[in-house]
Amino acid sequence: MSDKVTLDTVNGSVDFYNPSDEKIASIGYDVEADKFISKNLHVKIDVKNPSFIIKSLPNTLATINILYNDKIYMTSTDTSIMNIFDTETMVTTTASVLSEGYKYTAQVYKNKMYIPSQDGTAIDVYDFDTGNVSVITGLPSIAVCRTSQVHNGKLYLISSIASQSMTVYDLELETFTSVSGFYHSHNVVIVYNEKMYMPDYYGYGMDVYDLATTAITDVNTQYYQHSNFLFIYNDKLYIFDDTNILKTYDFTTGDEEFLQKGFYSGVHSGVIYNNIAYLPKYTGGFMNIYDLTTQTNVVIPFPSDYCQGSILHKGKLYIPSSDSCMIIYDLKGTYELGAGFTELGSDSFGLYGRLSDGTTFREGAGIIDFKETAQGTYIKYANGVLVQHGVLSELGTTYEWSINNHNIGTYGWSYASTSSTNLPEVTLPVPFIDNQYTVTVTPSSNVRMAQVSTREVDSFKIVYHSYNLISSTTTCHWIAIGKWKL
Repeated sequence: MSDKVTLDTVNGSVDFYNPSDEKIASIGYDVEADKFISKNLHVKIDVKNPSFIIKSLPNTLATINILYNDKIYMTSTDTSIMNIFDTETMVTTTASVLSEGYKYTAQVYKNKMYIPSQDGTAIDVYDFDTGNVSVITGLPSIAVCRTSQVHNGKLYLISSIASQSMTVYDLELETFTSVSGFYHSHNVVIVYNEKMYMPDYYGYGMDVYDLATTAITDVNTQYYQHSNFLFIYNDKLYIFDDTNILKTYDFTTGDEEFLQKGFYSGVHSGVIYNNIAYLPKYTGGFMNIYDLTTQTNVVIPFPSDYCQGSILHKGKLYIPSSDSCMIIYDLKGTYELGAGFTELGSDSFGLYGRLSDGTTFREGAGIIDFKETAQGTYIKYANGVLVQHGVLSELGTTYEWSINNHNIGTYGWSYASTSSTNLPEVTLPVPFIDNQYTVTVTPSSNVRMAQVSTREVDSFKIVYHSYNLISSTTTCHWIAIGKWKL
């Protein structure tokens, strides 16, 4: 028996090890039950060799990548086409809705995506809810707009040409101003403590724009080449260039440090997950996996050509490729169960551990998805439970009512009900796995009682009862509880 055992759960490979370096055999490993016993068991998930899958895309449009409500919106330069990749269903749809012309950047504000033209004189506005596009025109030219930023309700259009102005478009007031006085060329930008940091593309310095005072400062930084990707970690700005150099800039002290860690050159995008930076090479072939804690780097093969961006969503890294495919890495962090755990194993819901008092720890327990939609709100839990609720309104004269049970009792009481041929229907935000879910309905005061008539996986119908025919508008609150997976 080796000192490491790999358990393949539904979430990928997991390595178990004992911190005292004892053999697994001395702890006790139950092969039949697929678990083992320990008084102080640690779990380390392999972050240096993440598993991946590849999904095909209809084309290579992926220079611009925007995540919104579980979908990745991708477009490219000089095209009106947009790919829409659903991360839940892994299905891609294509829409030809954008204006023609070169585009390099996009930002999201509320329920809209803003895609400026190459010269910054116009902005396509894509409505995520309707799929419609409108165009903002009449903005000043800023030469080549390769990067942008949204902050506090304002869209900043930034030029990649030195000494050009920046356009600041107020998304609420729909007005714009121009800011001049910049020194450098900019391909990337990032905001930290109400200041916008814009390293020079050619590595000769950095513009710092104060969002509160609008003052511009030229920071003289050490020379490097072609800044194409930025991120912030522990109050430091990390800058990647087109060589194998990573540079850091301390926001507090202004100190700089060059870190040559054997990076494959050409990092244009990446994500941080559990103190690990995943940095695919722009031209493909390899991905850097850089541990920000230990400042060590490993390189793994990348299964495609040109990397067209990186998006982190629900523990997965999505990388569109010029090979007309989406590479999806399942990233896993490192954590400890700690002292006191007596049992660890896996079941249909994934990894679990149990304390000596019977308390159970489960990986991924709790809410894993929450969304408000036009149909209502849904909440998904890791153990498969699905809770949905909403309001059905405008029921009064929309549905047919009939009088039932005439002349019941001494006083001849009767009541009215909605007709079985035209019952009020609720469309659920997301479908249940089956129709064996529980529904509670509560009508407003002018309807005395409501009950569920029929249930489908994605909808249910309601019967209303009242003392008389309803002519006024009424509403009904509902809540449904079932399963989204077994």
